[in-house]
Amino acid sequence: MDKLILKIGTHKVELQNKNTTLRKVKTVVNSFFKLYALDKKTTKIVLPNDTILSYADLNTFKDFARVIFPAQFLDSSESEANVLFMDNLLKIQGVLYSMPIDWNLVGTKDGKKILALYKNANKKAIETEVVNSETTLIG
Repeated sequence: MDKLILKIGTHKVELQNKNTTLRKVKTVVNSFFKLYALDKKTTKIVLPNDTILSYADLNTFKDFARVIFPAQFLDSSESEANVLFMDNLLKIQGVLYSMPIDWNLVGTKDGKKILALYKNANKKAIETEVVNSETTLIG
């Protein structure tokens, strides 16, 4: 089996296996950026499947949510409905970031694939009672 290597600029991290989460990847990448004062705009991240990303690409899921729910992100009224919506969105994103990573989807800009991931995370959030089915936002 080929070694699984995550490259952060000139630094290489050999993964023990492919089973990890996006949260853990982001944590390691953030630590490398801080410790070695890497430039977030120019430093490239190379995934084990040779996909090349920028630092900003690790936030694709959050950026996608801002695109599909712009009205909620722009609402500063602090209405009860919007506060609940945003709270649930953060909980679902937390589930999404803690799910086993699919290396082929990290950094994707494919909206259908990202929506499918959100739907899976939403389903898991309901199953694990992180959110309840009455207040869920992605069916």
